[in-house]
Amino acid sequence: MEIKLLVERLDGGRAFLKDEKGRLIVWPRDFLPADAEEGKNISLNTSNGQVLEKSRQAKDILNEILLS
Repeated sequence: MEIKLLVERLDGGRAFLKDEKGRLIVWPRDFLPADAEEGKNISLNTSNGQVLEKSRQAKDILNEILLS
């Protein structure tokens, strides 16, 4: 799932992000892209750990086939 956010404000080690519904999210500034600045749009991608594991397994299988 992709969530689009606006960097509303940066304050010390915190970032205040606003979603499309106007909800404010306080997020650690260290977890933002290095070029994040006030007024810039960013996106947050979330996923279920199972999806990531299946993706890794598929990549491992393809690498094994292609590199053999």
